[in-house]
Amino acid sequence: MNRRILTAVLILVSLSFIVSPCYAWDTFPIARIVDPIPQYICVGDAASFDGVGSAPAQTGSYDPDNGEPYGGGKGIATYGWWYGYGNWDYSSGGKPSHTYNTAGVYYVHLYVYDDDLGTRSQYWDTCMVYVVEVDKIKINYAGTSWDDVTGETIVVLKGTKYTFEAFPNPSSAIWPPNTPNWSGVASGTGETIDVTFNSTGTYTLTAKCGSVDTGKTVTIDVIVPAIDEVSFVSGSGATAYDIYDGTDRWRKARTGQTGENDPGCFRKANNSAVRVKFWHEKNLTYAIGVKVWGDVDLWDEDTTGGNYPGTSSAPTVVFSTSWPAPTSGHVIVSPSTIQDFVHDDSVDIRWEYKVPWGTNSWIYAGRSNNLDYYIVWDNHKTGAPKSGAGSFTDSDYTKTHIRDAIDWGEGVGGTDAEDLADEVCDSVHRSFVYAGPSYNVSNCWGIHDTSTGHCGHLAAEMAYVMRCLGVACFMSHANLVDVSGGLNDGGTGNGAGFCDTHEGIPVKKMGDTYWSSNHWQGCAYLETASPNRDTICWDPQHNEHEVYYWELGNDRDNPADAPGGRYGTLFNYRWRRAGTGGGTSQSLSGDDHTNCSGLRIVLEHNGN
Repeated sequence: MNRRILTAVLILVSLSFIVSPCYAWDTFPIARIVDPIPQYICVGDAASFDGVGSAPAQTGSYDPDNGEPYGGGKGIATYGWWYGYGNWDYSSGGKPSHTYNTAGVYYVHLYVYDDDLGTRSQYWDTCMVYVVEVDKIKINYAGTSWDDVTGETIVVLKGTKYTFEAFPNPSSAIWPPNTPNWSGVASGTGETIDVTFNSTGTYTLTAKCGSVDTGKTVTIDVIVPAIDEVSFVSGSGATAYDIYDGTDRWRKARTGQTGENDPGCFRKANNSAVRVKFWHEKNLTYAIGVKVWGDVDLWDEDTTGGNYPGTSSAPTVVFSTSWPAPTSGHVIVSPSTIQDFVHDDSVDIRWEYKVPWGTNSWIYAGRSNNLDYYIVWDNHKTGAPKSGAGSFTDSDYTKTHIRDAIDWGEGVGGTDAEDLADEVCDSVHRSFVYAGPSYNVSNCWGIHDTSTGHCGHLAAEMAYVMRCLGVACFMSHANLVDVSGGLNDGGTGNGAGFCDTHEGIPVKKMGDTYWSSNHWQGCAYLETASPNRDTICWDPQHNEHEVYYWELGNDRDNPADAPGGRYGTLFNYRWRRAGTGGGTSQSLSGDDHTNCSGLRIVLEHNGN
């Protein structure tokens, strides 16, 4: 070859090295990050990268000029890393690590340079790093409902169990293994944590991702409400009666509350029912369904008809987000009936609740003690016991009158009101009732004045007591010296003497008068007198019983009214129908009753 031509070729080749960074036989190196899937780390932690890999597995960066197998960093002289922010790193080699102190998503790039002429890879390889911190905490409060409680204070019920969930920042990230970390009222790892609140008090729950993350916290106040109000109601087999000088509720139970302690007035042999409300100074953040029952003191269960209603049949009520709760109260009916007799009792009840989907354990919520239960025969009967007399009205159905009436009829049960009348008559007869101001029928029993000897007042009083207990009772006067009196209820019926000898003697109904002007005897009776039915009468005036019936009305000679003389009248006597005879008054005088001397007017009595 011509020397000049050869020189020109060499000069051109040399110039090509200067102009081009790569010779025709020097290819671009390949930048490759091993396992370039996203990494998830907590803020403050380090991410590790591998740009080397291994040749047999053909992973990692390589220079094709070095032949197969590829990978393993063959022919690579320098690794250049960019960690998603800041400057490039050319000094950390093919397997660096980098600490991230700020949450976010980072795109990491890798360039490589070969060992021939330092040729840089034509393209970079990329991977992602998610640097995670806790963004917020939510609570599951209704099965499918979630509420953000980050930095909040919530109020929950003792015995509840809630699920809390931590959410990451960035929101598209997933949690690194074994994170987040929970601490405070409960500890553990994972996206969610279940917390059972077994004790009252104020607690915190914090979630963090790693040691650098400040985390997010929720504060929890755990409370137990107290029984606030117990009131008596009717319904579902329970029969209660309103008292007219107060409200239909007992004393409130929580500290600092005031309220009436009106007796709960129930019908004997029926169920009792109560309406309960609970209260706390802090409102619940979330409404919750609970079961409630009242554990009645063992010695009081006969009065209430058992517990309210018992653990096995406890009703579900809702404690709402404001107290008292339930807002309108919840009615609980006793499982059994009240004892079948007139009485009163002071009842103590221990109240408990439980959260079925929580601890499912009964939790004490306070007591309502000294609740007065008044058990009566039936609802009070309004109206006048005698024509012209004052009526027993709703406004007379007071605590004082109910208490008196129960005291005087206590212990009587069954269905026969005559038994109740026997007891009341015995209780209010002359030797038991204290003296007081002059009696006025319109004032109910106000109380009579025994110094006047008004037997009619006692008879009227007995009628009012019976009406208060729930039995319609009337009163009348009978003139028993000349047998010209009779049952007087304002009707048209006649009665007659009791004994067989004088049964046919009509006894005409008469008006009211005093014993001092005639020999009258006041009596009370349960049924309206009629020629077609028997009428039982009770005289509550005297304390001597089983005297001859013609001695009724000898009040002027009765030691209860005046000194000296023979014992007068009775405690319990009867009138019954006289047949169909005429209504003409007849007069018997002196000892015309001698033929009846073997008979007693009183067949039954409970006297003293």
